[in-house]
Amino acid sequence: MREKEIFTVAEVVALTGFSRNTIVRLFEDERGVIILERPEKLHKRRYRSLRIPRAAFEQVIGGMTVRIGTPKKKAKILARNRPLA
Repeated sequence: MREKEIFTVAEVVALTGFSRNTIVRLFEDERGVIILERPEKLHKRRYRSLRIPRAAFEQVIGGMTVRIGTPKKKAKILARNRPLA
């Protein structure tokens, strides 16, 4: 079966676990993302729909890193656990 080439915001939310607003903020300025938009008019709110290509998805999500603690804290813990010579 062929993999999807373009994702909706709802599909990216399901894949990542991030909120809809977070996904929109992360991808709205990315190159290649398609934005379908109806501007706000008198008494009607703006409508906007994003389509996220696989390449943009992989670039943004792949560029994220998870930091657990800081190197300074890790060094202090290691130094504390060393036996005194």
